[in-house]
Parts: sequence; structure tokens; C-alpha cells
Amino acid sequence: MIQLLDITNCDDMAQAADMEAPALEPIEGLEGWYLSSYTASRAGVDCIILACDGGAVENPLHSGGDVNWLGYVAEGSLELILGNSKGEIDSRRKVSRGDYLLFAPETYHGWIPGEKAAKLMFIKLK
Repeated sequence: MIQLLDITNCDDMAQAADMEAPALEPIEGLEGWYLSSYTASRAGVDCIILACDGGAVENPLHSGGDVNWLGYVAEGSLELILGNSKGEIDSRRKVSRGDYLLFAPETYHGWIPGEKAAKLMFIKLK
């Protein structure tokens, strides 16, 4: 069971409150891909979990928008595709469990899953 604990300071004592954890939901049009997102309003942080089954379809080039994202490969390995807004691919890089990724605004990238499931976590940076 996945937990979401909201940990706060109340009169100089740390307290944890149980909250409903966001579920991984299938991404429409991307067979074998799943997304979960959570906004920690108090901290001003958005978090995304992106997961795929082994052998899922390619996640095509897309941009994370006009913000920076910090990523972490939590499970498995994938091939990171790097390209441009016209859909042209420039290079590919393998990323594996434990790797960190820093995406600048408007950087086009995609994913090719490996044979086993993978899971990535992204935090939107200011």
C-alpha cells in the first residue's frame, strides 16, 4: 500500500497525518504507461510519478513546458530520446535506477521502455 504522509510541526512536535495517495492512472493513447500527480500546495511543489510496463509503447517527444523539472529513475531502465519541437531526434541516452535528470524548460524528450517495468519521479522546480 502506498502512503502519503503530511508531516508538519505543531507546537514544536512533528506530526504525521494520513492523506489519500494519488493512484497511478493509465495514460490515454500510450499503452503500458501510467501517471500519478500530486501538488503539495503548502510547499508550492508539483510531483509526478511516471511508470511503464516492460515493452510498453514508445512515449514520443514532448516538452515539460516552461519550467525546470528534476527527475529520478526509481526503478528499471529506459532509453531517453532527445530532440526538438519538430519531432526530430538528435540523440538517445540510457538511464537506469538511481540516475537523476534535470530538464531545462522547453526541452523535447521521449522514452523507450526496456524489457522490464520502470518508474520515474519528477519534481517541478521554481
